[in-house]
Amino acid sequence: MQELDCAFEGNEKAARRYPFSCSPVFDMVMRDEGICKGLIECVLGFDIERIDYHAVEHSLEPGLNARGVRLDAFVKGSGRVYDVEMQASREPCLGERLRYCQSVMDSTLLAKGSGYDELPESWVVFLCDYDPYGRALAAYSFERICREDPLMEAGCRAHWLVLNAHGWESEPDEGLRNLLRYVRSGEVADSLTAEIDAAVSVVNDDPARREAIMGFITMEHNMRVHERVARQEGRAEGREEGLEEGRQEGRAEGLEEGRAEGEARFGALADRLLDDG
Repeated sequence: MQELDCAFEGNEKAARRYPFSCSPVFDMVMRDEGICKGLIECVLGFDIERIDYHAVEHSLEPGLNARGVRLDAFVKGSGRVYDVEMQASREPCLGERLRYCQSVMDSTLLAKGSGYDELPESWVVFLCDYDPYGRALAAYSFERICREDPLMEAGCRAHWLVLNAHGWESEPDEGLRNLLRYVRSGEVADSLTAEIDAAVSVVNDDPARREAIMGFITMEHNMRVHERVARQEGRAEGREEGLEEGRQEGRAEGLEEGRAEGEARFGALADRLLDDG
């Protein structure tokens, strides 16, 4: 799947159908509380008794000068919290992103004066339409364990799960296997994927939603172009300074300036798009 195409290969451009793995489609479909609950239960393998809070495209701001994060689907229920993210394009810093999502999410879950025992059990789930670690596993589960004694866990009750839609055939659980196959190919195999597919069709048949999807894709494209240009400019400036102050130091400064300028340009673009609705 191409990063900016958000459509299954082989579809004609005129009849393009944006799939569930396309981030804005995922967000729109996950607004349905029943689908959201069913997907989380399928992924984690246990029932959710109730949902107390359900937010899609939920933004968290940890501090005035800290980088915010947008959670695709943030759910609270039965003393637990869940964050489910769709990742169709390759993320080179997936581990760092998992860490940051967890830290920002945790920072909002305790009121001042609360005890740490009140911190709810949490799951951060990344649903990837590629194999992020190249091991051909359908699921990669991460827990904090003791290096000296791998049988001992830290007991923080924070769980990370990265799913690989390309590895759907190796998944032993039928429900999760069907979900991953649907993310990968759009093939409907059970009631959950049928319900998701029907919601995806509703999104695709709505001109206003399709226009919003195209706007998101354009924003993503512009962000990547601006970030790429900023990094190139940063590297060039870094190389020039490196000739005077040392080649290695120049490269490092150029990369850092490129990243900062790319983030600043993206932030400005996002603000303008939000202001325009």
